[in-house]
Amino acid sequence: MEITESIFREYDIRGIYPDEINEDVVNRIAIAIAYKCHEEKISQIFIGRDGRLSGKKLLNSIASGLLDCGIDVVDIGLVTTPLLYYAAKKNKSKSGLMITGSHNPKNHNGIKLVINDKPVSGSEILKLLKKSKKVSVSPGEIISKDFKNEYIDEVIENINIKKDKK
Repeated sequence: MEITESIFREYDIRGIYPDEINEDVVNRIAIAIAYKCHEEKISQIFIGRDGRLSGKKLLNSIASGLLDCGIDVVDIGLVTTPLLYYAAKKNKSKSGLMITGSHNPKNHNGIKLVINDKPVSGSEILKLLKKSKKVSVSPGEIISKDFKNEYIDEVIENINIKKDKK
């Protein structure tokens, strides 16, 4: 399957599901992401998804591609993008991947990505996709982790409401 280059945007990867972005496409994108992770000496990435119907299939496919390339995957499940960024920032790898269509219609989906505490553009992934090849490595490991309570506790802890407001 040919990958539509227009899905690779300045800040993310976005397209219409399943015509432009689907399980095969994100599995191939996973190889480029793994290549970037290996370049940055990152061996683990946190992944989450929004509530779109295609999200779980895309997450499973991209996780499979990352695992095949030796990247450990921490699946934090159905979460908001800020929660994914929180989980990534709180951990050694400082890396996360969100399957989300953001503000777009329900038949769209995509990927937001941060590696080593830096956002990675879709256009950078496109360049890596053209030069990266699947390498023979030991498969990664997948674990599931729930960050919701930790995230909520920290948000509550950092809220300061003046009591004398009407």
